[in-house]
Amino acid sequence: MLKGVLCVYKPRDLSIEAMKKLLINRIVAEGNELDNSSVPMIEMPIVEPHSDSQALVVVGKRTQLDNRAIR
Repeated sequence: MLKGVLCVYKPRDLSIEAMKKLLINRIVAEGNELDNSSVPMIEMPIVEPHSDSQALVVVGKRTQLDNRAIR
C-alpha cells in the first residue's frame, strides 16, 4: 500500500541505522492504526487434505489483504 517518493531529512547526529529504525517503527505504528473499513480485505479458504482420501477439504477461512484492489 506504500506508493510514491519519500524524502527524509536526516539530522547530522543521527546514524543511518537509527533513521531506518525510526522510519520502520513509524510506518508500522501508523499501519496498525489504519481503519480496517478502508483497507480492502478478502476471505480465503484454508484447504487441507482429508486424512483418509487425501481429497482437499476446506477447514476454515482466513482474512487477508486484497492485493488485487491495491493500485
